[in-house]
Amino acid sequence: MSYPHDFVTAGSGAFINDRAGEALGKFKLVYRGPLGTWLLADADALTTMPPIGLTLAPIAMGSVGRILMNGYVADTSWTWTVGGDAGKIYASTVAGELTQTAPTGAGDVVHVVAVAFFSTGLWFAPTMESGGGYGNSLVLPFVDGTTFLNAAAPFGWEIDTATEYAVALGVLPVEVNTVLRWKIYATSVILEADAMRLEIEGYGGASDEPYTTETVAVADHPSETTNFAANDVIYWLLDATDDADIGHMVGGDMIMIKVLYEGAGGADCATDAIFTCVEIEYV
Repeated sequence: MSYPHDFVTAGSGAFINDRAGEALGKFKLVYRGPLGTWLLADADALTTMPPIGLTLAPIAMGSVGRILMNGYVADTSWTWTVGGDAGKIYASTVAGELTQTAPTGAGDVVHVVAVAFFSTGLWFAPTMESGGGYGNSLVLPFVDGTTFLNAAAPFGWEIDTATEYAVALGVLPVEVNTVLRWKIYATSVILEADAMRLEIEGYGGASDEPYTTETVAVADHPSETTNFAANDVIYWLLDATDDADIGHMVGGDMIMIKVLYEGAGGADCATDAIFTCVEIEYV
């Protein structure tokens, strides 16, 4: 370990010399595998989490090389964004890579491993715990709609005709930096081999902004759940690839989410379910 730490390609901080369990390139994010060797970390494979090392030079499979555990490192080819939340660096869904885009795929792990000090230099300080998903979430129940079923379970807002809908309302906590995705939950009324379609509207705005500052409109959206029976829990997943304004919502925004009936299309059935809540996952 060197004092003071320096931004150098060779790394400056706490490192170990240890064995690679596969071929590792330079500046690859790694975890310690079950055989005690180092392997590439991958944000869409929870078994490779947490990533706790960064290679400082290529290491051939079975060979010993230097792995940074905590400290500074620099490289002139990097072009990191610096400052505040934008400066965070995450484990990527590309095995071994670093990224400043938080993963958003189903089952991905959002794991901050470093922060950019300069465009070409970072402080590597990974945590030892992975969230196993999206880190934080907020659940908003549907509070209004056309038909509420409460005489017998399942309870919730029924949507099975073109005039029916349900609405969820809330405010995003101030610690929300980026909304990653929405998960809309319901209980299916029918048996379906494929998916169920749904229409979704959403609005978001902070204090002293129009409520329509962020506007989400997604039609003909299939459920993630397929091949389900009557009374099975099903859900729909939306992220910024469905509507960019989902990713623009931040802490302090008041949000309104409305789900509406959607007709059948392709192999997917029309909306026929009892809706309960929306889970908003964020970092």
